Amino acid sequence: MGTNLRGCFLFGRAVMPSMVERGGGDIVNMSTYYVVPPKPLMPRTPEELAIVGERPPFTDLYSASKFALTGLTQAWAGALREHGVRVNAICMGETDTPMLRAYWQGRPFPYRVETWIRPEQIAGLVLDLLREGPEGRTGENIGAWVGVPVELPPRDGD
Repeated sequence: MGTNLRGCFLFGRAVMPSMVERGGGDIVNMSTYYVVPPKPLMPRTPEELAIVGERPPFTDLYSASKFALTGLTQAWAGALREHGVRVNAICMGETDTPMLRAYWQGRPFPYRVETWIRPEQIAGLVLDLLREGPEGRTGENIGAWVGVPVELPPRDGD
């Protein structure tokens, strides 16, 4: 909750006044595709369970914090739109990060890794979002996961 929600809240509140004063800006929150509906991150096979052990495989607090971040993103977008500040969230699938590899104790199964997004794909998506500029979308939760092109979908009305 601290990093996923409180950290984003405190950071956003810290930068909002200067963005409003300057007449605009962008806040891009990092969320997850786990938010609708919240999903458990569960080992799929006995072999996977042997790696992760008996740790609870559920992501209930993680999902709850990201669900709250989705609401915060939409609330801020509505409140800041008239000041030229855009607020969006990237809702990504499992991303190949040290945290995810640590969950699998450095030994993820190849079929798992094949479904992971690379961090540079998310970075490219964020850059595309920022390039839209002041007239771009706001208040959107943009999905990014394997099986779906990691790119901005058309804006509503385009």
